[in-house]
Amino acid sequence: KARDWALMHGAAMRSKTNFSKDSLNFAPFVLLPSAFPRKEFYKAVELQQILNELMHRVAHNREFLTESLRETIQVDEFTGNLFKIYETVQDEGITQPISLGLLRSDIMLETACPVPGKNCHRHAPYCCWKQVEINSIASGFG
Repeated sequence: KARDWALMHGAAMRSKTNFSKDSLNFAPFVLLPSAFPRKEFYKAVELQQILNELMHRVAHNREFLTESLRETIQVDEFTGNLFKIYETVQDEGITQPISLGLLRSDIMLETACPVPGKNCHRHAPYCCWKQVEINSIASGFG
């Protein structure tokens, strides 16, 4: 029932490996959220503000972006096209005094024992969280 609901409500995509204009697959989802410790959640929220500012500063630093992406834009068509748009906007001049970043941070909490070979029950069950990616494209998927 959940898969049917997803398809009927637009949570669908076409397969890249077996493309058909007449066929859709449901987008991956879970029915129940994963447990996430409150203390670790608040750590992530606190650090998110720092990451947001970093992303903002990187996005507004033409010299840094140009140098960092110099080789990538030559081999990755998608990134190259996005960078062409970025350069056009920069060359024509930014007319908006305000910008908005709509980002989704994917975080995974490390649950491995922080001291391998020791009795892990004596240590905190979580050592740290990992920033898997900061996603701007999929943020608008919903």
